[in-house]
Amino acid sequence: MDEIEIGDHFTMMIKNGITHISVKPDTTVELEMVQKVVQHQREIQKGSPYLVLLDVSKAYGVTREAREYTSSEAVEGLQIAMAMLTQSLPIRLLANFFIKFDNPPAPTKMFNDYDLAISWLESYR
Repeated sequence: MDEIEIGDHFTMMIKNGITHISVKPDTTVELEMVQKVVQHQREIQKGSPYLVLLDVSKAYGVTREAREYTSSEAVEGLQIAMAMLTQSLPIRLLANFFIKFDNPPAPTKMFNDYDLAISWLESYR
């Protein structure tokens, strides 16, 4: 599948059975943005759960409302497991907070290496 643009802030594609979602540079992820991504994810995945690689390497931040939405019933059934990818310390701290306290609906882990993230996701096939 070719990469698609989702608004001005995200790209998405399915590659080797993994949904790749990337946040564009300097984006502060807000609730409305996440809702749009989830809508596209439902359409592209045709209602089936997928492994998800979320690249937040270039994100600037994430609002509390966006974090809460991504761990709500609204996203249940979309993910088998999710690997989050970043080398940014502030984003790693936010992501680890999300994983620990917001209780995402699927197994979720933070990575700073793409290959390790993919290997971890593959373990859920």
